[in-house]
Amino acid sequence: MLVLDQVAHYATQTPTNIAVFGGATERHDSDLTYSQLHQKIGLLALQFSEQAIRHIGISLSNSWQWLVVELAAMQAGVTVTPIPPFFSEQQVKHLISQGQIEYVFVDKLAGGDDFPWANQVEEVWLEGTQTLKLADTDISLANMPANTCLITYTSGTTGAPKGVCISQQLIDQVCQSLMSVVQELEASQTLERHLCLLPLAVMLENIAGAFVTLCLGKSLVLVDQQQTGLSGSNGIDVPTLISCLTTFGPNSLILTPELLKLMLMLVASKAYQHQLHFIAVGGGHVPQAILQQAAALNLPVYQGYGLSECGSVVALNTPSAQRFGSVGKPLPHIELSFSPSGEVCVKGATALGYLGAAGEPYQPFNGSVIRTGDLGWLDEQGFLHLSGRQKNVQINSFGRNFSPEWIESEINGLAGVRHCAIFGDGLPFITAVIALLPNVSQAQLATALVQLNQQLPDYAQIHHWLAATTPFSFENGLLTSNGRLRREQVWRVYQHDIAAVYSSSQYVSAN
Repeated sequence: MLVLDQVAHYATQTPTNIAVFGGATERHDSDLTYSQLHQKIGLLALQFSEQAIRHIGISLSNSWQWLVVELAAMQAGVTVTPIPPFFSEQQVKHLISQGQIEYVFVDKLAGGDDFPWANQVEEVWLEGTQTLKLADTDISLANMPANTCLITYTSGTTGAPKGVCISQQLIDQVCQSLMSVVQELEASQTLERHLCLLPLAVMLENIAGAFVTLCLGKSLVLVDQQQTGLSGSNGIDVPTLISCLTTFGPNSLILTPELLKLMLMLVASKAYQHQLHFIAVGGGHVPQAILQQAAALNLPVYQGYGLSECGSVVALNTPSAQRFGSVGKPLPHIELSFSPSGEVCVKGATALGYLGAAGEPYQPFNGSVIRTGDLGWLDEQGFLHLSGRQKNVQINSFGRNFSPEWIESEINGLAGVRHCAIFGDGLPFITAVIALLPNVSQAQLATALVQLNQQLPDYAQIHHWLAATTPFSFENGLLTSNGRLRREQVWRVYQHDIAAVYSSSQYVSAN
């Protein structure tokens, strides 16, 4: 248990160093030293053992309480399921039922409003939290592999995401590899403080952000959405975010591509004077134009790639090994191979399997190769390049194959574009559905598309585009919880408008 061992080490060697800055809100009003963190983990782990608890859920805002609950459960051998704050009630019920979660930790002031089917437990096991006992759950019905430490739910392509069962061994592997990346960087830069902007329920932030920071004895900033200005899967209060960044002065962040676009805007406009030395970007492809803009602004942005089934991180660009257009080199514990069709396959870091529903066995991985569904290749220097999803490859009516992700990446790199989806499978030309940022006119986008088309081969050019009636989001079903496009859902919403383009003898061209 690498992170627990490291916390215990720093609790002895540097007991008064701050492990977590908690801000000053009504719910979380204090910081935590390494000595205090270690002590609180031990006390709560003892309670878990005395109560013979086997599976808990965490539905807390980002806070030191979140970390204490998770690490105490790890120490006591209790399985943890983080509950994403952006999940619908139906999805929350699904993960509770599938895993037969016994108790859920919620914020003290939140009460049990989000869990109306719970029986409230009167005891306060940890200050600032409330512990709810869930009704009608029986842990013996949960079909999970032995040694399941963490169950993380994938975004999925449907409303019922899968529970990926993660072992302690896999968590340790990822932490160890990422520690080597940070230690390499620290030869020239100092990373003393990491701000967790993404929810800790997102495994990338949980492991690569929080755990790795603690393993290195550095400080975390864990504050709720009232202080970060981020809510749901894509709600952003820009002034509050600027205030948070300025107040805490982080040296490192993990961002989604959309948050990176916002960061570029803040730095370019001088609304935020940063002290950042490392920005990891994941959760979706980053257009090369965006990376070049970041470099021009001296923002240290490093694109990576991963998936839940492999512990959240597979490859990452680093200060000493950076190549635009790639997602970096595989981490030291990762072995990559490619199928005849070019699908990326990962060996050396796999989850235990998918959680089974009641009465159904779990789906084991058994240490086998994970077929990612992503198409890609390694260049001569060992950098991984991705070209799209295998299942998404489209063929136009002239027989030309193309990856929609490639073209969408080019569109997403245009100023003012928030999201887009293209459609051209079996059709003579491509139509795009594009969601614009506020205050960006359709005329501005039309001009940018004309310029983009001059750089694209004829079969990849955007011949028509439709303005999205609303931004793509997890809440409206057009994005997964980590920001990836749900193409089929976009098609269902706009299929009649798209069909009208092709049924008309005349259409508006972007050329």
